Amino acid sequence: AVSSGKNLALAIVENNPAIGILQVAQGLAVPKGLDPSKPARSPERVDLGIVTEVILRRGCPYVEFRTRVDNTAKDHRLRVAFPTDIDSRVGYAGQPFDVVERPVQPEQVNHYDTGDCEPFVGYHPMHDFCGISDGRTGVTLAGDGIMEYEILPMRKTLCFTLMRTTDRLHVGVMATGSKFAVPAAQLLGENTFRYAFIPYSGTYEASLAAVERFRQPIIAVQKDFLEEESMPDYEAPEPDLPQQGGFVRVDGGCIVTALKPAEDGEGAILRLYNPADDNRPTRITVAPEFALQRAESVRLDETTEGIVPVSANTLDVMVGPRKIFSARLVMAIHEPKETLP
Repeated sequence: AVSSGKNLALAIVENNPAIGILQVAQGLAVPKGLDPSKPARSPERVDLGIVTEVILRRGCPYVEFRTRVDNTAKDHRLRVAFPTDIDSRVGYAGQPFDVVERPVQPEQVNHYDTGDCEPFVGYHPMHDFCGISDGRTGVTLAGDGIMEYEILPMRKTLCFTLMRTTDRLHVGVMATGSKFAVPAAQLLGENTFRYAFIPYSGTYEASLAAVERFRQPIIAVQKDFLEEESMPDYEAPEPDLPQQGGFVRVDGGCIVTALKPAEDGEGAILRLYNPADDNRPTRITVAPEFALQRAESVRLDETTEGIVPVSANTLDVMVGPRKIFSARLVMAIHEPKETLP
């Protein structure tokens, strides 16, 4: 079943200079589950209630989606599809510390070439994003907890699997028995998914900053209201922190995956990787509030590999294609200078 052309309701939820939100509500009739008498779907149908918010924020390079599904069906897969019309025979997907390319599903999925042992499988795992590019333009889909994608040959359509429901493991989804029952995996009830559509010019590297911006948003919070603030003679104190700041800046196209205290308590561990197919000169700069005393390249277990030269709180390294680089940064906090009365 597809939702295209079905009845839907549109509503503008929010429309101001900072954000616009369009709500799309729709019902989708799908089989209720598996037919217990044969390997087929049940003829009985139920309606899935699907509400999607299409969100466009001011100055944001992507369109954000938030889909809420009231799942009333069992043993089914629900996907969202984005036709791209991009002329490419391969797509890409983010994996832990890597970006992999895979061929787009062929028109004839059951065709066997010489030497093939099994038919082509179009759906694949992903970690954080997937997409397609012809080298000049492209589209990336970023997902928050969405782990499966497929690129269909018709209009080079990007598909996100929002849910794949079942109540059994160890055997195929169309089987009637199971060694391990997992009824919660039917995902009945309300489920919410976040994802983003990111168009760009160039190759997929041009979209990676937007992927991280979507997946790791800055969350604004309101501080507690102080009772004295309501007094008519209240005077706000002078701010002692800048309006913006940071700890470490990384330039050069590498992706930061960790910034944590070292396990032995000495310094901080910064870990990043190069998602590209070429060497990336990378500059790591520590904020001026700290004095960078020493930097070391370390392994994933944080044992030292070598010393990295430091100059004025900065170190320059060359990260090879698809390589992980980890550094131990040993710092001291600059003591504030005392002012004379």
